[in-house]
Amino acid sequence: MVRGLKLEQWIKEKVYFYKRKNYYKMKRLNYRFNHNALRLVGSICIIIGFFLILKGCNHLIKQAEKSMDISNSLQICYSEKIKKEVLNENMGNSRSSLR
Repeated sequence: MVRGLKLEQWIKEKVYFYKRKNYYKMKRLNYRFNHNALRLVGSICIIIGFFLILKGCNHLIKQAEKSMDISNSLQICYSEKIKKEVLNENMGNSRSSLR
């Protein structure tokens, strides 16, 4: 009878030990899985962020090119206007000198 109790106690301890060992093993695997999943999600977020930054930079570059085109066209128009005024003044001076 005593031996039977010891055997039952030993079996219970072994079952408890293996359950506990399996529990910690699963917990460790779960931690590894969660850690790897978080690393994967973080990597994906970094890649998406990088592409969004590139897209934003391209947009800013295009906007800068448009503004440069506008400023260049305004500069050309302004220089043409100045040329016309200078020509008109010169023509006016030449006409007055002829009289």
